Amino acid sequence: MAKPSALYRWSVIVLLGLLSGCATPPGWMEGFRTVDEPDGLPVLELPTFAGSSPHRLMFADMLTREEYVRYQAKGARAELFYISARHDILEYVALNHTHTSVTVGRVFNYFKQRELQSDEGVSVATDLATFWYRRVSLRAENRQCIVFNSEWDIQAEDAQLRSDKVLFGYYCAPEKVAMDKQAAIEVIDAIKVRDINQRFVGKTLEIGSPATLPVQQQLSALAQGKDTPNQWGALFPFDIGVSYSPSGGCSGSEC
Repeated sequence: MAKPSALYRWSVIVLLGLLSGCATPPGWMEGFRTVDEPDGLPVLELPTFAGSSPHRLMFADMLTREEYVRYQAKGARAELFYISARHDILEYVALNHTHTSVTVGRVFNYFKQRELQSDEGVSVATDLATFWYRRVSLRAENRQCIVFNSEWDIQAEDAQLRSDKVLFGYYCAPEKVAMDKQAAIEVIDAIKVRDINQRFVGKTLEIGSPATLPVQQQLSALAQGKDTPNQWGALFPFDIGVSYSPSGGCSGSEC
């Protein structure tokens, strides 16, 4: 089921604004936002990254909240994307996430131009969700990594049983540091989402206004890795939010 067109999405916002007699709420506006560290949701709570200052940013529209976080410290590196459906305007919203542990690694620019040797996918349950992960070796760099992928809060009223939340990413150990199964599990167990399986102690969970256009361009370049070709980022945002009919009928631009 395709995502509603931009015209449809904005027509909903305009209609709601007219009905309420108010301007479009800032949190409904499509665009990139800066995120202070305490307000960020996805966390990779590893000792290696303790005390480091990860890069964070958010993209939000009327259907989704998408957050990117980048870690780098002591020769290790990691990138995570956390996406959640928003139900502020449309009740029936889900995420059309199609990646598996086989394909999710290639989402990231860091893996696209590198020769990979991958183990079989393994599932493991944590206090957050069930994750699929694969250990990956980068031979040319003598580096071992894991890629991981999870989705949860399945929408029971969606005929395709799509999820409400998605988290995927990778972690790479420093060069020449081996990652066995136990090390991989420790990484998966370190994945947290504040306000779900870790206490949120930031200022607010509310989504504010998009950044100014110059700042949005900088945030987009950071998330897409335009500042560091073949090293960081992905084709972000992912635009996977969909509205659906609980009866299985058409929705949005499909009607």
